[in-house]
Order: sequence, then C-alpha cells, then structure tokens
Amino acid sequence: MDNTWTAIFHIAKSNSGPPIPTSVSSSLHEFLSLCFKVNPGHRPTASQISKIFILKCAKRLQGEKKTKKEEIADER
Repeated sequence: MDNTWTAIFHIAKSNSGPPIPTSVSSSLHEFLSLCFKVNPGHRPTASQISKIFILKCAKRLQGEKKTKKEEIADER
C-alpha cells in the first residue's frame, strides 16, 4: 500500500509523463506522447486521437496502394 501512495504522489508532482522507450515505433511514440501530456487541457480527447491515427493509417495504406500499382506498371 505504501508503494501505491508513493507512486501516486510522484505522478501528481511530475512535470512530465513517464519516459517512452526508444525501442517503440514512431507511431507508438507519437501516440504515447499525446496521451502522457500532464495538463489535461493539452491532451487530445480519445475521439481526436482516433481521428489522427485513422487518417495516418489511411494515408499510409493509400501510399502502399499506389506503390503496388507502380510495381505492377513496372513489371509490364
């Protein structure tokens, strides 16, 4: 129980979120950075975060689709 209160106190007094491991992907790093903002007013809502990442995923898939079309065109 003592460790729980110590952790809560430390989190409440912290000016930044927890460290993000360098081994994570850039997308996960960006996601965690958004979620770990200390000031709730600076954190996006869950809806805003989902829109950001859905759009990024759609753009990436669109780029992969174009690349596949280019590969097929090159083979001809």
